[in-house]
Amino acid sequence: MRISSEMFPFASHAELGYTLEFAKDELEAVGQLVMKYGHRVTMHPGQFTQIGSPKKNVVEASIRDLEYHAQLLDLLGLKGQIDRDAVMILHMGYSSHLPC
Repeated sequence: MRISSEMFPFASHAELGYTLEFAKDELEAVGQLVMKYGHRVTMHPGQFTQIGSPKKNVVEASIRDLEYHAQLLDLLGLKGQIDRDAVMILHMGYSSHLPC
């Protein structure tokens, strides 16, 4: 099951961003259901999360976005899934022909 990157809008925003601690209990409850039913969960940060960009501001925004995704996965508490199926899929390529 793919977890939407937009579940918590603007969480990784430079000025408006926020931690997900307020949803810790709810996310843990969801994680328990994930493990109970043996679902495989993934997150797929958007195409603008480009950690390999030559632009410093793009890399900084990408790091914030990856930290948000990692926090969400951590708060699910998928102890039975770590290093197995709970994954984050990343765009790593960079093309000088595309705007960053």
